[in-house]
Amino acid sequence: MSPLPYKPKPGEIPTDPGVYRFRDADGRVLYVGKAKNLRARLSNYFA
Repeated sequence: MSPLPYKPKPGEIPTDPGVYRFRDADGRVLYVGKAKNLRARLSNYFA
């Protein structure tokens, strides 16, 4: 399985609480995280 790169449009990531996963090129889960505000948390990673 080859995951496609995810490139959300501005404002597409919700500000709601949720769980997210980072995967490697083979689709294996590298990291699982949770956040009260997904947009704020993910912006910390990709700022």
